[in-house]
Amino acid sequence: LGARLCPSCGGTFPNVSTGLCDECSFGRYSETGFASCVSCVAGYHVKNNNSDCVVCDAGKSSASNSETCDDCEAGTYSNTGAPSCSDCDSGKYSGSSQGTCTDCPAGTHSSTGSSDCIACSVGHYSAARASTCSACPSGSYTNSSGAVGCNDCVSGSFQPSSGASSCYDCEAGMFSSQGAAACLNCSAGTYSSGGASTCVACGVGTTSTLGASMCTACPNGTFASESQSTYCS
Repeated sequence: LGARLCPSCGGTFPNVSTGLCDECSFGRYSETGFASCVSCVAGYHVKNNNSDCVVCDAGKSSASNSETCDDCEAGTYSNTGAPSCSDCDSGKYSGSSQGTCTDCPAGTHSSTGSSDCIACSVGHYSAARASTCSACPSGSYTNSSGAVGCNDCVSGSFQPSSGASSCYDCEAGMFSSQGAAACLNCSAGTYSSGGASTCVACGVGTTSTLGASMCTACPNGTFASESQSTYCS
């Protein structure tokens, strides 16, 4: 028998040897009257009856000659008709079978191809869609993970390093304002105890030197007639 075009349903092709219509192999299709089967291109898959190619949905992909579309793995995504899945950009993430990636929220970060976002560690923070977390600058801190910002050191304390989880109290004889990276010495004629935001003037009859934690009374036979004096006369 000679070969003939298959006139009935698609999904078959004429077998030259038998003159009959044979089904197309997996990943190939034919429409009614086709003389041969055709491969489905990448991003498409064959219908169950091999009569047509159907586009892959978003979140799926396929190579050429595919019977089905495969789900994108977590950390990847695809648009409709994709031949392959693409990694999510840093600062984003996805579960499996996703057509888009989702921005990481503030306080977290992710690298390329991530299936989840990671909370910033203590002493660090981030805005939304961050690929890395930033260290809190000197003079500030955060004592919890997943922070979206840093806290200034309160007056009377300081933090000289970045990425800190706490601040230190100023020593006696020193003071600081809010957000300080270092404490300053009290000027002569003043003093402070630990953790001070300001220094206190020495009273009449007393004096102090630079960085004093207390005032000293004038020796017998001398005096300091004004407060915040630096010497006795």
